[in-house]
Amino acid sequence: MHDELACLSKAKLFSGLPQPVLEAVNQVATHRQFFKRGALVAGPLDAGQLLVIDEGQLQVTTSDAAGQRRVLDLLPAGMVVGQERLFSGSQLATSLEAATDAWVCSIAAPNFQRLLRENGQLALVILNAFGQRLASLEKATARRELLPVADRVVAYLTDWAAAAGSTSFRLPISKQDFAGLIGVAPATLSRQLTALQDQGVIAMQGRQITLCEQK
Repeated sequence: MHDELACLSKAKLFSGLPQPVLEAVNQVATHRQFFKRGALVAGPLDAGQLLVIDEGQLQVTTSDAAGQRRVLDLLPAGMVVGQERLFSGSQLATSLEAATDAWVCSIAAPNFQRLLRENGQLALVILNAFGQRLASLEKATARRELLPVADRVVAYLTDWAAAAGSTSFRLPISKQDFAGLIGVAPATLSRQLTALQDQGVIAMQGRQITLCEQK
């Protein structure tokens, strides 16, 4: 059974809130909306809302002037996304898609803004969450632009292994989206994965990856 308060509490944005504040947030939340893998969860023109990823993963995507889709970031369960949609009236360039089957809880902007006016502690937590989100995007940008391709691949594989709690895990996104995430062509990613396997850094079968212990 879905525990609504537990859902909100595991999100970094709401963790540690006093019980009365958490209960107030829950009064304006919609819980457990299902999105099939690949479905659009929120687009640039959607009404402002804050989303809590209850189960599954979402990916931040954008399209360039030529219409080429690109994955910018992968967001795990427990993360709060869409904070900018609560405050910005301008059109955004990014969208949120379900990277896996996902269950998402949401809070509409007008209701949330009313809560912020009524609760200064919640407003402070939101500011801290913005800082964490910016740090995550800066980390992803630095990996794409500064690290060699092989190091980018290993960095993300290491993060996903840590998130899975095991050195053996299934890639949480397709290889095509993985390539977009690190800013290379799919063929380049395939060559890098094969090279890492030949070097004994990883073992790979389809999307199943194992990080090998280095001597």
